Formats: sequence, structure tokens, C-alpha cells
Amino acid sequence: MHAHRPAVFAALLGLPRAGSRTSPAARGCRVTWPWERRADRRRWRAASTLAEVGLLMADWLEGAVSVRPGYTTGRGPDGDETVATGLAPTLAGCCRAGYVTDTSQPGHPPLPGRDGGLYAQRAFVTGFITDPRLLHRLAAAADAASLLMVRTDRLGRGSAVVPVSVRDGDPCAFVGRHLDQQNLRHQWAGQVGPGAVSHLVRAAQVSLVDPEWGRNRLWPFLNTFMAPGGDR
Repeated sequence: MHAHRPAVFAALLGLPRAGSRTSPAARGCRVTWPWERRADRRRWRAASTLAEVGLLMADWLEGAVSVRPGYTTGRGPDGDETVATGLAPTLAGCCRAGYVTDTSQPGHPPLPGRDGGLYAQRAFVTGFITDPRLLHRLAAAADAASLLMVRTDRLGRGSAVVPVSVRDGDPCAFVGRHLDQQNLRHQWAGQVGPGAVSHLVRAAQVSLVDPEWGRNRLWPFLNTFMAPGGDR
């Protein structure tokens, strides 16, 4: 899975971790020092809106910020599934446009894993939106592009379970479940400002999924939609 959480399935498949912050040379980026990480944490704690969280998430995806809440200290986006596949610019663009992404993964056809299983993935992205106009336009554009969209409000209405990874044909990872207030506060409180936490709690939680296994039409769709002058 994507940059925002460890790529469990990539590890099972034995894919290289080219962009890990634990392997700076492999990613071609400099080592970050402890005082830089402390400064970056202060930037996160100063964020008071979802928009400010989105700007920091975009910078983290691009390597300009060394840490992010809920992710291993000193590590950047998973290189195998976000950097090496070229998804980081797309995700950063979403974050800056108001769709603050949290998790994602590219689609791939069935591939053998280290455990002997056969894994396939659907392309997906999840995140948060507070702008109702952006949410409405994204929903309309996703429907026109025949992409799956699950959105839940702060009360969890609209929650669904969509499989995005299978092992030997059996679903093993899902998106669409609502993250309740307790879960969100556990992850974000103290990591970003109180105002930003309130925005995250009130935000619509949005999952976009390419329904076809192994296909990656989601990313050009997002590039077009989020571009200046796009559908949004």
C-alpha cells in the first residue's frame, strides 16, 4: 500500500524498497538529521486546518518533510509502490487541491508472494475532503469515469467494504470503512493543531477505487481532475 502506511503486500511480494528513508542512497535523497525531524514535527503541530495538513502531506510525499503523523520516524513514502511507480506527484497534487490523501496502492495483476500466495491489487486512494463543492465534483467525475467512490460523513453514514487486495482469490484488504472520532483523535491529536484535528473529524472520508483488478486508470483520472482548469 501507499506511502502513508507500510507496504505490507509489497513486502510479501518481495518488491524492492527503493524509496525508503532507511535507504537514502537507493532513493537518491539526503539523510535527514534529528534536528530536522524535530523542526518538521513542529510544523505538523502548527497546522490548524485540513488545507495546511494537505500542504505538509504533499511535502512529505515529495521528500521535503521528513516525518508525518502515524508513520515510522525518519521514513518517507514507500519507494516500491509510491516513488518507483510515480504516484507521489499525483498524490501530492491531490493533497494540495483539497483531497488530503492518507493511504493508496497501485493496481497489479496476480503476482506470487514470498509466502507462496498469489496476490492481486486494485488501485485505490483514501483521504479527507472538507470542501462540499470539491466533493460533489469529484463524485460526479468519478461516476462518469466508472470509478468506485465510497464517502462517509462524520457519523459514518455511507460506509461500505470494498476489497482492494486478494490472496489466492480471497479478499485480504479493504477500504471504505469509516474511521470514527476516537480513531482519528488517536492518530492525529497532539501531532497536528486542535483546529486541524477538528477538520479531520468533520471531513468526508473518501475512497476511490478502480474496479478492474490490476488496472491503474485512477491515477491519470486524478491528474486530470486535480490539474488547474480541470473538472474541479
